[in-house]
Amino acid sequence: MGSNGVGKTTLLKLLAFDLLPNEGVIDTDLMREEIVYLHDGNILDPNLSAKEHVDFLISFNKVNRQRLAKLPYLLEKMKLEAYYNELTSALSLGTVMKLTFLLFWLQEPKMLMLDEFFSGIDTSGMRCIVDLINEMATEGSVILFVTHVNQNADLLDYHPVQICE
Repeated sequence: MGSNGVGKTTLLKLLAFDLLPNEGVIDTDLMREEIVYLHDGNILDPNLSAKEHVDFLISFNKVNRQRLAKLPYLLEKMKLEAYYNELTSALSLGTVMKLTFLLFWLQEPKMLMLDEFFSGIDTSGMRCIVDLINEMATEGSVILFVTHVNQNADLLDYHPVQICE
């Protein structure tokens, strides 16, 4: 947690290899493919449906089969089943954010970084995502969650780190 402008997003971008440091080196044993960086924007292909995104991941063997078996239940729980065959360009940002999370959750990342990710997500969707995040942490994934809103941080079982100027 930290106020705006202290470098939370910059830190995540550096760790996700989306930004190169001006000096120094970032050394990690994780491969880029094992790290997921999700922010409050739409990163899905607007010309594909959620189902087509899932099928694409399956075609590259990028999906954990046990998690895939839970997908219908999670789509229902997050109130997404009606949107599964819709183009993502026709969906609200909150709906896209929930679908985005599920797509990356299916891939079982070793590190998940969320940057102000809950913007626009309804309460039931947020609770479902938080349950999945806590489950991932229990299974050994590293979760980095950046926010300046205490209410969002209070949903997670976590060890807080305060970033100050």
